[in-house]
Amino acid sequence: ETGNEVMVYFVDIFEGKYEESLQAAREGILGPPDSFYANWIQAIILYYSGRIDEALPFYERLLELVPEGRPISSEFGHVDTLHLALARRKAGDEQGANDALQIVKQDHAALRAIGSVSHMEDVAESMIAALEHHPDKAVTALKSAMQRGLRDKSYFVDPVFEEIWDEPRFIALQQEMDAILAIEQARILQLICFNNPVPHDWLPLPETCEGVLEQVVP
Repeated sequence: ETGNEVMVYFVDIFEGKYEESLQAAREGILGPPDSFYANWIQAIILYYSGRIDEALPFYERLLELVPEGRPISSEFGHVDTLHLALARRKAGDEQGANDALQIVKQDHAALRAIGSVSHMEDVAESMIAALEHHPDKAVTALKSAMQRGLRDKSYFVDPVFEEIWDEPRFIALQQEMDAILAIEQARILQLICFNNPVPHDWLPLPETCEGVLEQVVP
């Protein structure tokens, strides 16, 4: 049982195929029902499908599975513990939300103190700021994450940022991400379709290059 096996579910999740993914998780495909990854994937599915109240028990169980005082450990850094904080807040448990937030803040500060620099640390900083109602700081940190390589658009629809979804700076940052992804996709298609970097016995699917014209991209 590994995180890589769980990652195959993310295409379905972000295409909105929540019930299919949830059913697979509950049928034990991810191992024992009380395993870390079985709880984790169910928490993620329920969270992103808007069923945050149903996700809460799974996030709580995940926190129980790690050493006391530590954030939930996963491939997404502090994000899961911040989702727990939001879920507790929406359930009316403000003290619990603050407790989860403090776990993240302490771990985040410790990582910064030893010189940790990554786009996921910037994402954590941005989400912390959003949960603490500091929109400008949230946007600034998210922009820094993009500059360090963040290319995941799902953060822009994460309920953690719900309070600033309509903020002009947040919308502008989302548009900037769309523009970056469009340029990078164009570069990749040019490479695949006109300058294939892999051995000649491999060719892209015809539909991959359908309508793609050779051009110079930035």
